[in-house]
Amino acid sequence: MKYYERILWGILVISPLTFFYELSLLFPNNFGYCDKGDDVCGVLYAPYQETASLVSFISILLFYVSLILLVRKKAYPAYLAWRKFAIWYLSITASLLFILWIRSGGVGSGFNPGYGFDTESLVFFFSGLFAIISIILILYKSIKLRGK
Repeated sequence: MKYYERILWGILVISPLTFFYELSLLFPNNFGYCDKGDDVCGVLYAPYQETASLVSFISILLFYVSLILLVRKKAYPAYLAWRKFAIWYLSITASLLFILWIRSGGVGSGFNPGYGFDTESLVFFFSGLFAIISIILILYKSIKLRGK
């Protein structure tokens, strides 16, 4: 098995586990972390829910992208291009969201008061953008490889 296939298989195994762990942080009452009717316990998990939603969405996206790359024959150049994109995109996005998470009031209080973006809406936006760009990049590289 090639090196990139081992990495992709690792992502296929780790991403569902990460997704379900983060899902348990999003809904602590449903996973038995809190007693029924315990409102205080749900409040304790509230600071982790924005980060958990980001990680859960990204783990789903990584699962699908790695599945596509494993199924595709001769996908190594597409994998390299996607890996380069994912490393840069995820590190910049995580840094930006961490900075915005520290600030209270989200982006609307500092960058553009008229729109009022909060961190949660930016998590959904960045996750969707990651999925769209990843699919376009993989399709482009696959079509380019088909011609060779």
